[in-house]
Parts: sequence; C-alpha cells; structure tokens
Amino acid sequence: MFGLVDCNNFYVSCERVFQPWLKNRPVVVLSNNDGCVVARSQEVKDLGIPMGVPFFKIKDIVNKYNIHYFSSNYTLYADMSSRVMEILKEMAPKVEVYSIDEAFLDLRGIPEHKLLEFGCQLKRRIWQWTGIPVSIGFGPTKTLAKVATHFAKKRQSCCQDQGLEKVGREACEAANSVYLLCDLRKIRNCLENLKIGDIWGIGRQYERKLQARGIHNAWQFREAPSGWIKKEFTVMGLRTQLELRGIPCYEVEIMPPSPKSIISSRSFGKGVTAKRELEEAMVQYLSVASQKLRRKEHLAKYLTIFLASTTFEKGGFRSWSTTHILYQPTASIVELVKEGKKALGEIYRPYETYRKVGVVLTGLVPEKGLQRNLWEEAYSQKRDKKLMKVLDKINERWGKNTLYLASSGLGGKGASLPWQMRRSHLSPRYTTSWKELLAVKA
Repeated sequence: MFGLVDCNNFYVSCERVFQPWLKNRPVVVLSNNDGCVVARSQEVKDLGIPMGVPFFKIKDIVNKYNIHYFSSNYTLYADMSSRVMEILKEMAPKVEVYSIDEAFLDLRGIPEHKLLEFGCQLKRRIWQWTGIPVSIGFGPTKTLAKVATHFAKKRQSCCQDQGLEKVGREACEAANSVYLLCDLRKIRNCLENLKIGDIWGIGRQYERKLQARGIHNAWQFREAPSGWIKKEFTVMGLRTQLELRGIPCYEVEIMPPSPKSIISSRSFGKGVTAKRELEEAMVQYLSVASQKLRRKEHLAKYLTIFLASTTFEKGGFRSWSTTHILYQPTASIVELVKEGKKALGEIYRPYETYRKVGVVLTGLVPEKGLQRNLWEEAYSQKRDKKLMKVLDKINERWGKNTLYLASSGLGGKGASLPWQMRRSHLSPRYTTSWKELLAVKA
C-alpha cells in the first residue's frame, strides 16, 4: 500500500501555529509583491474566494468579512515543511518528498489492517510536534492514495465509516482526515464522485478532450478502452488508468531525480531602469541558483539571463534573453557572476523599464566523474571549490547572507534594496531568526 500525507492549507496553517488566535478566522496568504491569493483557509474557501485571484479585486470582501492577510514567508514555510518531513522519515519505511506540503509513503511493510491506526498515530504526532494539520490517504497505488487524500479532506471521515467504532473519542478525532481506499466498492464510489479534472496528472487540455468524449468522472476514465487511452493520451495516460485500476506504475522515489535545470527569478517591487540595480538582482538570484546546484552536487554548462519589461507601458509585455556556454561546467558563484554580467550587458536597453530579471542554469552534470578539459586551470578550480565550501558553511551556520558578494548591492542580513519584491504584511521568521523569536509575556 501507498500513502500520501498532505498538509492542510499549508501556508495558512504555518501562520496559525504562531498566531493561534487566527484559528477559525478567515486567512489568506499572498504571492510575490502581495499580488494574488495563493493560500486560503477553509473559512475563505467557504466565502467563494478563488485561488489566484488578484488581491486588489477582493479588498471589499476582505474588509467586509475581516479577512486576515499575510505576505508569503518562504523561510518559515520551508522550515516547517522540513520538520514535517523529518517526522515522516522517522515513522515510515520509505518517504518521497513530493512538494513543500506533500509526501508519498511506501507502506508495503505494514499490514493493511494496521494502516488506519498508523495513520492516526502519524497525524497526531505531526500535530503535537509541529501544530500542522494533515490529511492522509492510503491506496494500492500512488494515484489512488492521492484520491483517498482528496476525500479525506472533503469528507472528514467518521470512525464508523473507517471501521474504528470502538477506539474512543481521541482516536476518533485523529481518524478525521485519514482515509483508506482498498476494496472495489469504496474505490468505485470515490471515483464516480471525482471529476475528471481532479485526477492526478490530468490537465485542462486533457480534461476538455475527455469531456468531449463523454468521460466526466474518474470511474469512466478507469473503464475506458486502454488502447484508446494510450493512443489519445500517450503512455502517461495509460499509466494513470492502470493506477486507478490498482496496478502500481509509479514507485516511491527516495532519491529525487537529477535536475534538468535550475531557475531563480522574482518580480521587482517597482520598475527598474538602472543597469546597476539589475546586476544586483541578478547576482542575488545567481547566488540562490548556485547554492541549489552545489547542494545537488551538480555543475552547469550553460547560463541563461532573461529580462522582462513592465506589462502595461510602451506597448505591453516584452522580454529578452541570452544563453552563454560556460568555459568549464561550474557551480562557483564567482564564475557565474562574471559570465552573467557579460550576458546582461548584451540584452540591457537603457530606455526600458524592467519588472523582472531571472537566471537559468542548464546542461547540469554530476560533479563526480566529470571529464575535465585538458587545458583548464586545475588550481583555479580547486580554489573556487574550497571558497564555495566555506561560503556555504558560514551561511548555513550563521544564517542566509551572512557572507555574500559585494556586487549583490550589500543586501546582507536584514538589509533590503529598493527593487526587492514587496512583502508589506510579512510575519516574523519565528523558527530561523534569533531576532524574530516568538515573544511570550508572563
């Protein structure tokens, strides 16, 4: 059996952990530059506010219903996510971290009749140790586990339905949001009530195509002719169908696959025209991308720099990009910045107002076993590697941007730059900054 653990309204839940007075009150979390709604509490969902709606469009509703709103606190959310994932790794045999708020579990070593008890224990421990509420679904495949989690959230299943009538009130409360999807009767009932667009792996284009053929729910997709599914939706569609039939096609991946590219980009808080400010932003984004690259023990062969102009001025959206081949595959921020400045100079236009700059590292190769150029400077490579190791250790030990390149605009710890994205409603980084620890008044 497989399991899926999904943190409920994760960003909102993280805010509520340290501000418990927000419980049962409507809360939203906003995207970069406080632009759109990217997370909603159940109270907000009940008001009919859709995901992704621009925040300025709902200001009247926010004021009418006293909705609390926060800027995205990525540092806090990432740390809370890592705490949840560590608990899963302690309790489950195999864990695949699927996203910041989801993880698949391989539970084939646990007897089926003990899965609900295991799910309740897991849910209670996550709540007790982190304060994050989760929904857990079990199924014979990863896709069915995803379906089970969907209905665990929707139905808040009662103990009688789950076969836990005699376990007591505490266990009954824990059983809410834990759902086991195993026998054919349950599977059929759930799939008949699952819209075709809610199936894991079915996008909007496939959804429209299936609906045009009279397939509107997951059970109809499951029972469709396999040959037609493969022809119209490739082997990926066929695998999804087989998974819905209880035939596993996807395993839990303990080691994530090697990345094909790494991108780092943010929209500016205001329009930028000065090349110096663009370079500062580019250097900061290269620092983030190169750190990710080193963590994965990979090197990049190609560097792409892109710029995007403001959307509503001078004829609408425009963008420019250029790609440079690196002399040697590297993860050194020093080498990447040298090449990045050359690339930025090629596409910069002084008369434009820019809203975004971004960097993309591609052609990624493992650091180990890389065949070096016969004419490369071995000393320089070793020196850069040692320097990056020291840089990462210091920033890991003492916090992000303790040590940084001066060309990033001296935007070190606690500093902000005028072009940085707006986060006017940012909550403290309660778990990662000594200066922002939660204060308790006796």
